Amino acid sequence: MEPLRELVDGAAAAVRRALPGPLPRWSIASRFGADFLLADGRRPPLHELALPRGAGRLLARVVPLAGEPLLALDVELRAPRDELPRAAALQEALPLLIAGALGLRGTLHLLAGVALAGTARPPLLAPVRDWLRLSDEDPLRHFEPAALGARYPDLRGAASGREWATLAAVVARHGGAAPAIVATRRGPSGATDAEFAAAGRLGADAVAEGCAAEWVAARHQGLAFLPIVLLLDAVAETPIADPGLLAARAATLLPRLAALLPELFDALRALPASDSELPR
Repeated sequence: MEPLRELVDGAAAAVRRALPGPLPRWSIASRFGADFLLADGRRPPLHELALPRGAGRLLARVVPLAGEPLLALDVELRAPRDELPRAAALQEALPLLIAGALGLRGTLHLLAGVALAGTARPPLLAPVRDWLRLSDEDPLRHFEPAALGARYPDLRGAASGREWATLAAVVARHGGAAPAIVATRRGPSGATDAEFAAAGRLGADAVAEGCAAEWVAARHQGLAFLPIVLLLDAVAETPIADPGLLAARAATLLPRLAALLPELFDALRALPASDSELPR
């Protein structure tokens, strides 16, 4: 078995052993963690699971949400370069690949972004309607296409599913921004003025660190993908990012996000399974 396939299948099996009951139908992939959903202070068990071949560890926790628990997965890779690629894109994609192997319905994906010209003033929540990927990293490069499906899935139609439309409607009802096109880039440091300007000319409404590897993995695995960008800053407002301001705005937005999620998942439960963005 190829190493990456073994990694995904082994991680999924470890999650099933650690969580023997019925698994949640949705997972959450968040650069903010998932503890913001635990407002009452209770902490469900955090399971630290070893990945196959000493590739690293997987942290798994079921996060209670009113009526819809979410599976929070976080991967830390430390594999030798000759066994598995160490690209950050793969680490970001792995929770989605594992969610797909577990048979989940979809993933809520959260990331932080900087608003470009013309976007309402942050802090704001915005559903992501499409991506401009400013890198060519391929988190599926080492999969065997015949075993796991299309190596390069078609990424058209990011906002065409009824589940995404449900997300956009709920965010709008809670005062969120209009759906955004997000340009994704990778550090090690923040974007330059020229990069922000270029992203705006290409049609982006916001820029986020990282990449859209999660979207590639979700499409590959047949998962409905619900991305929300937390707009913490604006290019026109703060020429240089203020970490204190960003942290304060995240602290403002996360409770708003937690408040809208029960309504979102109530609405998603009302959709027939056949209306899933990517029927399994």
